Amino acid sequence: MNENVIVLELSECNYIGEIHQRIKETFDFPDYYGENWHAFRDAFITVGVPDKIEIKGVNSIPARLKGEIDKMLDSLKLMKQELLSYGFDFDFIVID
Repeated sequence: MNENVIVLELSECNYIGEIHQRIKETFDFPDYYGENWHAFRDAFITVGVPDKIEIKGVNSIPARLKGEIDKMLDSLKLMKQELLSYGFDFDFIVID
């Protein structure tokens, strides 16, 4: 079985807008993606759940954006819990 792995590369993101643009491109979110964490959760569920997400470049993000990364990771944790109840499972890992 081929594993559907998505690699989210966040290196050199200096603004929250850049993070959301990388997310939009990586996950192939629609043009109307709202670039906030609620929209991230909504779009993630609608485009299809990957088997695994590898998140890279987090350590290169400025300290002022670390809270945004925490929000993204919290969203992924919540989605993982919610989707398990519907029979969908995925893993995510921060690689740095």
